[in-house]
Amino acid sequence: MELASLKPWLAALAIPPALGICVLILACLLMLLRKPRLGALLGVTGLAIAWLTACSGFAIWVNTLVLPQVNALPANAIPSSLAAAKVQAIVVLGGGVESVSREYASPQPSPNTLARLHYGLHLARQSGLPVAFAGGLGWAGSGNSVTEARAVGQWLAQEDKPALTWLDNSSKDTAQNARVLAPMLRQSGVERIALVTHAWHMPRSLRAFEATGLHVLPAPMGFIESSDMLGLQWIPSSDGVRDNRRVWREALALVLGIY
Repeated sequence: MELASLKPWLAALAIPPALGICVLILACLLMLLRKPRLGALLGVTGLAIAWLTACSGFAIWVNTLVLPQVNALPANAIPSSLAAAKVQAIVVLGGGVESVSREYASPQPSPNTLARLHYGLHLARQSGLPVAFAGGLGWAGSGNSVTEARAVGQWLAQEDKPALTWLDNSSKDTAQNARVLAPMLRQSGVERIALVTHAWHMPRSLRAFEATGLHVLPAPMGFIESSDMLGLQWIPSSDGVRDNRRVWREALALVLGIY
């Protein structure tokens, strides 16, 4: 077993909502061991963690405080922005695949993958640049799962959209995305790229691709924001849980140097 294959398990336990639940379980164990003060302290802490990490406001605050911030490309000046950076290709990173999709009877790109792909194709239409897609089978995927790249290829054909120029079908994480795709791009003379992924995923994606020697223009999308009133941002919600998971996962990966 590769050590990297444990990443999904370790990440799942270290980020919300499992983090708060684990603290509460520890509090209960301390109560059973007749350590009521410490157990009560951990109980309150666990409840606070569980509440805060289900709030959109907390996710926005942690994102701003912990993750390096990246700006979106100006929507009304995309061609000039890409030209000024001498970008030669658009690189879109995969964000998961739904291997079981009963309504289509075939695997489909996840909502995250489709959102990134839509924006990457938008940049390509605006600039006329070719598009690369990087997405194999993540460490959490089973042996029977379909790769992100294959699902995306099938979706593009079904939707009668243009094919991709480069396709990474084998990588398991962001670091491998960069290492696998960089040689493909260089074989075509590409040294400068615009990198498309969610804003919360961009900091470590940028580091991974810059480590290959490519010149990278960040083209983030899907920023963590909330349209709720300020008070509602501090009430637990499914969106809050989702956004906190994303932020904490990225922060943990940056701290540990895992790309």
